[in-house]
Amino acid sequence: MPVVSAKLPGRQVKCPHCWGSFFTRSEMLYVGEDGGFHPPRLVQNWDNPRDLQGRPFSFGRACPHCRQPVSSQLLETQSVFISIVGTPSSGKTYLLASMYQRARDQLSKRYNRAISFPGVSGELVNRYFDKLFDLNDQDELVDLPKTQEGGVALYSEIKKGQDAYQYPKPFTMRMTNPLRREDAFAVVAYDNAGESFTKAVNLDSHVKSIDHLEDCDMILVVIDPVQIPSLAQELRAKGVQDPQLDNLGGTKQDDMLSGVIERTIGLRGTEQSVGKTPVCVVVQKWDMLREAGMIPDLPRIDPNMQRQAADLIPLFDEDPINIDPETNEAYVDLEELQAISIVVREMIRKYEPNIIHTLDSNFRTVRYFAASALGSSPEIHPVSNKLCFRPKNVNPFRVTDPLLWLLTRFNVLEGAGASLHSSGYERATRARQISSNRFQIQSPEDQTVWIDVDRDYIKNECMLPDMKGERWFVVPSVNNWVKAGKTRSGATLYDIQNPEDLASSGSSATASELDVGTDEMDSASSTGHQEEVADQDVHQERSGSDPEPEKKKKRWGLF
Repeated sequence: MPVVSAKLPGRQVKCPHCWGSFFTRSEMLYVGEDGGFHPPRLVQNWDNPRDLQGRPFSFGRACPHCRQPVSSQLLETQSVFISIVGTPSSGKTYLLASMYQRARDQLSKRYNRAISFPGVSGELVNRYFDKLFDLNDQDELVDLPKTQEGGVALYSEIKKGQDAYQYPKPFTMRMTNPLRREDAFAVVAYDNAGESFTKAVNLDSHVKSIDHLEDCDMILVVIDPVQIPSLAQELRAKGVQDPQLDNLGGTKQDDMLSGVIERTIGLRGTEQSVGKTPVCVVVQKWDMLREAGMIPDLPRIDPNMQRQAADLIPLFDEDPINIDPETNEAYVDLEELQAISIVVREMIRKYEPNIIHTLDSNFRTVRYFAASALGSSPEIHPVSNKLCFRPKNVNPFRVTDPLLWLLTRFNVLEGAGASLHSSGYERATRARQISSNRFQIQSPEDQTVWIDVDRDYIKNECMLPDMKGERWFVVPSVNNWVKAGKTRSGATLYDIQNPEDLASSGSSATASELDVGTDEMDSASSTGHQEEVADQDVHQERSGSDPEPEKKKKRWGLF
């Protein structure tokens, strides 16, 4: 039987085991019945691939770099990679398990997506699901095992020459649209021991525990409020009775972040490549802060119910998914997530400001989320003395928010804002730019309050929360900004015009791009006339897709 070569390279994919890239037709290996690996140049028929003896390659496909099996489904799927980082006992494993379980329900019921966990991920994920949401014994005290660095449970052994290395197994969730199966999308996450991020160097070079940071498309940082001493003390003072508050100390979370950044730069080679990676910061155990009454309500109109302004709900409701009343289609409310990001960011800055400064100094896009993987306090096991929980008490809170935000950036889910009942709210009139990507908006009702935002916030008109006064105000889009001078510190000041006033006066503030050459909004010398501000397009993701949806749904009543 003659040997033929691949005429087409196929799709370029990334191996979820070793992160090496390869083309599906010209480089992927076929696994035969005998367990042997067969190069694609031996394949006679792409539609019905067989070995030289005519036996079909029904036993799977493998990466040509590490020879680990790769699910055939993933070979035709766009994938994004998430690195989950955090200190020991911050709740990374619980968050990952709850996030995938809730995402399966949300995406299946509200977006009509088929959800699966292909390859080795199925065993890993289902093991966690069985414990977290055990329907057989809801009252049994159980816990998820602590994530170890290395070992056969969560690591695969990959040989390179005479040496054997251990790579973390991927937790992969694949979603498909029954109407457009070619739009399948996969999220590949990695759960590591917290100790992996706190060591200055990897003590065992054969354990590649965090090398996925070199190739990840997003970094998910888990922050534990219990490990912020001043916040933990306030929780105690407010009467929170949680056994986790009895075990304080450990690694400082800002030191952990600095270590992650340093090691990611070492893997990628440049600070610039690190800064472009979006970061999701998730404050875990949010149920403690709610119990202590430390979360502002910031009431707003419920867009799902289309109620009137008198019927208000807190900002932190069940999830950010709304239904468009015209099309009856679900979409992710990006305005809600932006507002929550401001509230959570301000809470962290109050108790551990160096976490905020570290992130702002190194990353372009950072979003903050509130979540609780369990939704209730754990109990101390009477025999093992471990912190455990009862499945009947598990009630996760907003654990899918980071995932939903990521999916809107890759246009997998529709992301939009809701229209604003802005006539009843004050409008911001002053803003300043403090770096190439960071802005501060002055509250119109309290001039001492400045709200920190990035470029994404000012692309369109939005609502921002003034937490000091527990109220909302409107920020017109960047097209309505005109330069007004500079502050003593060098920040550029802008007057924000009311769109209606501009229309009636015939003015045309329609610039479309912010200068990005320096940390200032403009580097040219100031002239006597007013200069217009414009919006900079957000950087392209490494997949080449525009992180902003091309077509927004009609904006409608939210606030």
